[in-house]
This record gives sequence, C-alpha cells and structure tokens, in this order.
Amino acid sequence: MFHLNYIIMKTILVLFALIAPLFCCAQIGLSGIVRTEKTNQPIENCHVYINEHLGTVTDENGEFKLVFPEKFSGSELHVSHIGYKTYAVQTNDFKNKGTIVLEQAIIVLDEIVVRPDPWMMFQERVDKIISNSKDKPDDYIYYAILSELEELKPYFEELINTEKKTSFNR
Repeated sequence: MFHLNYIIMKTILVLFALIAPLFCCAQIGLSGIVRTEKTNQPIENCHVYINEHLGTVTDENGEFKLVFPEKFSGSELHVSHIGYKTYAVQTNDFKNKGTIVLEQAIIVLDEIVVRPDPWMMFQERVDKIISNSKDKPDDYIYYAILSELEELKPYFEELINTEKKTSFNR
C-alpha cells in the first residue's frame, strides 16, 4: 500500500512540474532614477507608467522599479510630474537602471478673479439686521433688507453675467 501511494504522489509531482510553466508568464523589470534638468536633483512622486494601466511612483530619491508582463515590452514608458514635461520612451529602448531627466514645463494660466459670494454677503447682512432690530417694527426690517439687496445688486448682476459667459463657453 505504501509503495502505491508513493508512486501516485511521485507521478502527481512530475505532472505538476511539467504543467506549471504553462501557467507562468514572463515578466520584465525596469528601474531607474528621475532627476530635474536644471539642478540634477531627484524628483519624488513622479508617475512612471505603461499604457495607463501599469505603473508606480518614484521614491524620495527619485528611484523607481516597474515590473510588467512581457506582452507590454514594446509599449511606451511614460514619466510625468506636475510642473514638468512628460517623458516617453519605448520600453525596449530604455536602459535598465537608467537616468531620466525631466524638463520643466512653463504653464500659463488664465487670470483668476476672486470675489465674495453675494448670497453669503446678503445672508450675513440680513442676519445682522434681524439681530439688531428686535425692538423695531416689521416695516423697518423689510425696508432695511430691501436696501441691502439694492446695495448688493451690482454683485448679483456681475454674478449672473459671469455665469452666462461661462455657460456659453462650455
């Protein structure tokens, strides 16, 4: 009986050893360091990715290690970070443990104007009128609120015009 179990276990082990490579897939590993063009300092938290699905992030020393299936070997390796131009290279052309140098990107932003919210301003003024007018007649409160609305009218008109402009640009 012992001999039969030994033969069965040995057969199963040999079959497993022969079949196992069919379920394994080859993987490729790339590693490197990302630095700035001007100062040659390492860049932390750069996005290093292939096909937007597989990726990693550089550590505090600008170093990365990316392991991916062999089927992506002809894909582009992208390295990006805010404030820098995105770097792209074919994975086949990238030298393992190589240095990637990112060039700073100048981003021009449109003018940003910060204004107070007229609704918040109106609510604060109405709250103040009500809290200071406990002994006043209702007509006084009514006209005081209308007066505040009239005073804030330019802010509301500007808000409406801005919303109309932005809705046409979408």
